[in-house]
Amino acid sequence: MNSSLFAQLSNLVGPEKTELLCHHFGGISYYIPVVPTQKHKFLAYISLEDFKKICSEFGGNRLILPKARSAFKKHVIQELLRQGRFSVRRIADITGSTERYVSRISGEISAAEPEDDLPLFHNLGG
Repeated sequence: MNSSLFAQLSNLVGPEKTELLCHHFGGISYYIPVVPTQKHKFLAYISLEDFKKICSEFGGNRLILPKARSAFKKHVIQELLRQGRFSVRRIADITGSTERYVSRISGEISAAEPEDDLPLFHNLGG
């Protein structure tokens, strides 16, 4: 769950707030209540409305937020890979990562995307 948790939280509350939560709470598990309480530690950094969104998505679970630096770096790598403008080697150089790490993230993206039918077979039979 951690590999996409940064992206999931970013979709719920925005990347800036997600990065803030990861900076302060990354690497440690936190229980997310089903019903939001005003005493949760996350509320020091995000609004009650944003926390309600997190509770509706993850309530009843413990989340281990990724460390801010690694989560943000992975997010940047994912965006650069999706743009398709840079090689794995260049992305590794830009982000200060290894080629192996960038290749692994590329594989995760490929595995998560649905496979398209080969265009070769669309025109057969007609």
